[in-house]
Amino acid sequence: MPQSLSNGLLPEPLSAPDLSKLEIVEFPIDYEDNTTALAPLGTPKSLTIRFSRASDLDKVVALYTSPRKDQIDPQGFVRPRNYDELAQPVKNGAAALALDENGDIRASALAAHYSDGACGRKNITEIGAVMCDVGGVGLAKTLLAMLSLKQTFDPLANKRVYAKVALENEASNRVFSSSLGWAPIECPLNADELYNVAYRKKAGQRDRLWYHFTDTAEKKAADILKTCVEQEGLSGRGGKFIPVNVDASSFYSTLHYHDMLSREAV
Repeated sequence: MPQSLSNGLLPEPLSAPDLSKLEIVEFPIDYEDNTTALAPLGTPKSLTIRFSRASDLDKVVALYTSPRKDQIDPQGFVRPRNYDELAQPVKNGAAALALDENGDIRASALAAHYSDGACGRKNITEIGAVMCDVGGVGLAKTLLAMLSLKQTFDPLANKRVYAKVALENEASNRVFSSSLGWAPIECPLNADELYNVAYRKKAGQRDRLWYHFTDTAEKKAADILKTCVEQEGLSGRGGKFIPVNVDASSFYSTLHYHDMLSREAV
């Protein structure tokens, strides 16, 4: 017990400190920038190229809305897509995906069906929203070949499969015109008809190049898939090679249905 209390005395009141004599010392604050650029994914050790499933939806939405989209598509050729836009095509297998050994999506493309709002004879299927961060081995070409070939046995497509590409997107124009052999739509009237169907319910830019997935392009797409199956991977210049898990990919089913329908058409 304090001595003052043991003597029966009250403690002396404490005096307030004299704040005027306090010295305020300011220390500089170093605001460190903790924001770092998103590190690009390295070259995959292997790939699985298949059609989408419902369980892929969250990953696909993240791809088209996250900073990775800006990293893969810095020029913004592919517009962002939200959950509502992606839910139906992804759940219905209308997206083609290339996944690496860690389950990360390294390439993606979507097929969208558009109605003419009338008899349906002018309905179209558009292949687009292509993103790929693995270059030099023809991954985008292979992914698009598989997705477009699937449309040959999709009753919604009915052979009217197209792609529209921005004029300045040299890489995509080269893939569709040369690597895949799609036919350019050169007649302005035919292009206007396609715009009218694709943009029937919304506004859109009309300065794109249209390509048509013809019978010749169909054969080329099948050959691209068969080559990948035979060599069990994708190859490029300088001996670059990325193995593909063919058994887990969608090549066999795509080629099976395509070959079956091709025989029926003869």
